[in-house]
Formats: sequence, structure tokens, C-alpha cells
Amino acid sequence: MLDYCFNRLAKFTTLSAEEKSAFRDAIDNEVSYTRGEHILSAGKEPTTIHVIYHGWVSRYKLLDNGREHIMAYLIPGDMCDIHVTLLKKMDHSIRAETSTTVGTISEKSINHLLGHYPNLARALFWSMMVDESITREWVINLGGRSGEVRIAHFFCELFLRSQAAGLTKESSFHLPINQIKLSETMGLTPVHTNRVLQSLRRQGLIVTRNSTVEIPDWERLKAFADFSDDYLHMNLLSKS
Repeated sequence: MLDYCFNRLAKFTTLSAEEKSAFRDAIDNEVSYTRGEHILSAGKEPTTIHVIYHGWVSRYKLLDNGREHIMAYLIPGDMCDIHVTLLKKMDHSIRAETSTTVGTISEKSINHLLGHYPNLARALFWSMMVDESITREWVINLGGRSGEVRIAHFFCELFLRSQAAGLTKESSFHLPINQIKLSETMGLTPVHTNRVLQSLRRQGLIVTRNSTVEIPDWERLKAFADFSDDYLHMNLLSKS
């Protein structure tokens, strides 16, 4: 169940069999959630770290007017904040967007890993820094790009993140959110989002079917989105 996580961490370093075994042993529980159920809720004290085994999870904040703003999606292989247990209470919520299964790691267990396995610790810190880098890029995406480029850029990111975890099938990736959820995520109206998706399809940049997005020509979509994968920091191992 941790293969997706190890696939992602392999973009930074090579983990030994001992390190992988220690990480597996640190998982003290496996919990399943239904769509819409909270894994961590705003205002509550976080007591465990979560590793996504299966499903999609969103990180969001509830605004004063009752609307939600999604700040990130977590996919299989991602972790919900290595140091989250340092917080007195959550300032945002983490919710299952599909049927989801996670592994939980206690504060004591994560501290043991960080203290006894320095290479694994560096990999986990890298993962956390990449999450922060993605958040910064999302701010730029929402504030500085047109609707078409915004969604195209989002698809480029999800394809590479899915590919890194070993979740892609050739040139396609799973996107288990509907147009309304996508519009909320991208800061667009549902009508505008629908028009953008139609335009991307007409231009042959994407093909969508049954919660799957196919990218027929990766270089064309990258160029259209002015996408650079630098912020995902997935080529460090090849440069070391």
C-alpha cells in the first residue's frame, strides 16, 4: 500500500530495504473514509500524520460566507504534513473527495523515523518542501493566468504528480472530481470552466472520458500552459 509513496520519494533519493521496512512499521493503523468525510477538521488538534493509500483528498478552508476554497489535492502516495502534530489546532480541513484509505503514523513514530533514518528524513522533508512549492505555484496560477492556461497548467501538474507515484496509464491520469469541483478549485464559474474544457478539447490538447484526462501531445500542452516542472523538484536524483 506504500508503493505509491515510495515511488514519489524515489524522485529524490533511493531508499534502502531497511528504510522502507522502518516506514512500513511506523504505520500503526489503516483507516477508510467515505466521500465528503473529514480526515482532519479545522479547529481540532491533529494527533497523527496520514499517508494516502487510495483515493483523492482535498485541503480546504471554509470562508465566512459559507463558500469553500480548495488549496490543494492530495493523491495516493502523498502525506498530510509531516509536522502537523506540532500544531495546537488545525487552521484548515482535510477531506476525502472520493472513497479514501489512509495509513496513520503517530508523532512518536514519525520522530523515531526522523531521528534514526537520516536519508529517509531528508526524503520526507523534501516531500514537505515540494508540497509548499506547489502551494506557491497555485497562488500564481489562480492570480496570474487566464482560465484556459490555468486549467491546462493544473492538468500538467496532476499528470506529472500521478506519473511520479506510478498512477498514470500511458498519457492519461485519473481525475475523480466533477466540473463544479474543478471550477471551485480554479476560481472560475462552472459555465466558464465548461467553456474552457470544451476549448481545450477542440484544440486537441486534452481528451476526457470517465474521470480520466488524456494528454495526446505533452509538449503541446506544456507550451500552451507555459508549464515548467521546476517547482515539483522531481529531477534531483538524476542530478545528484
